[in-house]
Amino acid sequence: MEVFVEFLFHRDAPQAFNHHIAAEFSWNKLIAIHVWVLVLFLIYTTAVEVNGLLGAGELFKILFKRRSAALKAGTAPADPRSREARSPAHAELVALL
Repeated sequence: MEVFVEFLFHRDAPQAFNHHIAAEFSWNKLIAIHVWVLVLFLIYTTAVEVNGLLGAGELFKILFKRRSAALKAGTAPADPRSREARSPAHAELVALL
């Protein structure tokens, strides 16, 4: 968009913009951008699905709230699966597997 505005104000004709774009266009850059967007989309959809299977907010708790230092020190609950085994999300996940 910035290049188009530059062509409008600093050059004679907007048609020169079309020739500039045709000369400067890179298929490699376009494909790389599209692949990157696809990868980010797959990461996002995977995270949303895993969060849905684990239950509302569980993925956030696993990644950001539970401290690994507490687990290493042994101050964590003896069996963390006991609470998760009672949740409906866990039962659904086990049924799917």
